[in-house]
Amino acid sequence: KQTYYQLASFLNKNNLKYGYGSYWDSSVITVATEDKIKIRAVVCNGQEILPFNWLSNKVWYKNFIKLSRPFFILFGKSNWGDINYANCINSFGKPSKVLKFQRFTILKYNNPKKEAEKYKTKIFSKLYHSANYFLTNKNNISNLYPKYLELHGYLPKIYGFESGSANNWTKNGGWIGKWSCPGGQGSCFGVGIVGNINILKPIIEKFKSQSLQVFFPYPKLYNKNIRKGSGQLLIIFKKNCERKK
Repeated sequence: KQTYYQLASFLNKNNLKYGYGSYWDSSVITVATEDKIKIRAVVCNGQEILPFNWLSNKVWYKNFIKLSRPFFILFGKSNWGDINYANCINSFGKPSKVLKFQRFTILKYNNPKKEAEKYKTKIFSKLYHSANYFLTNKNNISNLYPKYLELHGYLPKIYGFESGSANNWTKNGGWIGKWSCPGGQGSCFGVGIVGNINILKPIIEKFKSQSLQVFFPYPKLYNKNIRKGSGQLLIIFKKNCERKK
């Protein structure tokens, strides 16, 4: 218990008063400081960090969904709810600052929406250009998987790859693979990424002119009027459709 009071003091000294974390850590700090420091519980569903909707209030997460104000993410070594450094990066991009206090790590995000947009767009763009480079070199489109791309130098190793039924996924929430063209004409491929629509819209705007189909949240077709929601963005491209420079 004393550790949490010390942690609360550390957060206060660093002007960290609004954040998110694993359930047990967040609840203790919020109660101990009588809401002077607000930390709301979040969990990772295996692809992105989301509000922990148990004994919680939707109002607490209004800013989280929009990433409309600075915040921090707090987690210890227990990995409760899969709140850890890798999953935070995959959801929000690189933090503005990383702080350590005893067994706790605190990731500070000064401009979370901008950082998340930048990170997600970078991942998607790299997957898209890797696919085009792979296909331009006359590789078999049936081999368009993250593992094959990494092993043959088309994709950086930091992306990683999943196995089994998830073998189209990268470790950082990206998706790439062969896809059936609408109408069955020609060869197509898909590139995807997981996130909140408020973060993914810049990707849609950037790539929609080259695309055949856009899904969000997959398997639903994208509706340009959608304003909220999380899930997988999947954009379908025709083989060798890279924009001419």
